[in-house]
Amino acid sequence: MISRNRFGIVYLLGLAFLACSFVIRTVLFVKAGPGIDPTPLLVLKVFGTGLFYDVVTFSYLAAPLSLYLTVVPDRLFNTRWHRAVLQFALFAALFVLLFDAVAEYFFFDEFGTRFNFIAIDYLVY
Repeated sequence: MISRNRFGIVYLLGLAFLACSFVIRTVLFVKAGPGIDPTPLLVLKVFGTGLFYDVVTFSYLAAPLSLYLTVVPDRLFNTRWHRAVLQFALFAALFVLLFDAVAEYFFFDEFGTRFNFIAIDYLVY
């Protein structure tokens, strides 16, 4: 599953992160439809700003993995158990990503907004 390309997992996670973010943004935009006037400028602003924030967020999240993949020796990188660990990490990251998307949908349904400080208060109390 993990290719011989060292950074294939980072590219795959980036693509999955951006796709999932785009889908949840689109679903929430449509769900909020009756309360907004979807002008072309608003749509461009929502999706353009969202893409910018998604790229920045993924950059912060991918930096430690990219640094690790840069410094790990080829001898270790090509072992079977290392690939298994990377596959498990990929599965865990995709699971968290999808779980977050579903949780954000239900949070939006309940509170009418995307995740914010209310989510933290809700989890703490």
